[in-house]
Amino acid sequence: MKHLFLVRHAKSSWDLSGFPDIDRPLNERGYRDSHRVGKYFSENTEHKPDMVLCSPAIRTYTTALIFLHYLKFPVEQIVLAKSLYESGLQDYISTIADASDKKNILILFGHNPTISELVNHLTGKSGDDLGTCHVATLSLSISSWKKIGADCGQLENIIDPKDLEE
Repeated sequence: MKHLFLVRHAKSSWDLSGFPDIDRPLNERGYRDSHRVGKYFSENTEHKPDMVLCSPAIRTYTTALIFLHYLKFPVEQIVLAKSLYESGLQDYISTIADASDKKNILILFGHNPTISELVNHLTGKSGDDLGTCHVATLSLSISSWKKIGADCGQLENIIDPKDLEE
């Protein structure tokens, strides 16, 4: 049994014209949601990740850094994967499939629409669309990451930052 957490990056800023897309930072709401969800996630998950895969986009990396602060996960162990930026479903699957089988609990920080497509592909469902800073928790009925594929997972829950607002 493997566990996979899929996190869509928090809300980003569109105010900085002239910047490449990969360099777009989080906006104020993005920082607020990252802290709220990261703290909640660290306090309420029974499975702590032992590997982190992250798109190299600034907004995604920043979201990951905030989450990992609460999880007390070593930042130097983040795997920045170019294959998770401006890519498709098969790129995400291949990136996960390359993970060491010594790691049983992965957290992946990525982008829509691909991250939502991945949730639907792995669970055999359609219609789940992860909003910004949503976390999907999946349990996978596989013993090796190389076996990741369609219908191998069950969606345990989705954390929505709006449900955590005070």
